[in-house]
Amino acid sequence: MGEQNEQNTIATATRLGAANASAEIGIVNNNVRPIRVSKVDMTGGTNINITIFLSDSNLTEIQKQTILSGVQQSIESSGYTVQNAGKNLTITTSRHNYLIKLN
Repeated sequence: MGEQNEQNTIATATRLGAANASAEIGIVNNNVRPIRVSKVDMTGGTNINITIFLSDSNLTEIQKQTILSGVQQSIESSGYTVQNAGKNLTITTSRHNYLIKLN
């Protein structure tokens, strides 16, 4: 797999996982305003930071972990091993080290 393909796959899986988990939070708890993924920023280089921006920044720790777990599942289904440190996710490939976090 090429370098750009790897980055695109991880970025896309990150966005999809966050969007799906955010929607699930709204479905499970209809007292919560809908949460949308506003954008996903990714830096370049060997150490790549991916930051997920959500429409609601006042999430509980449980909601944040739900979203990160959704991202983790999405990325793992693309064939990558993800470490969940609670407040962020990390992925190490032969090309890059990724750090994924919520804004």
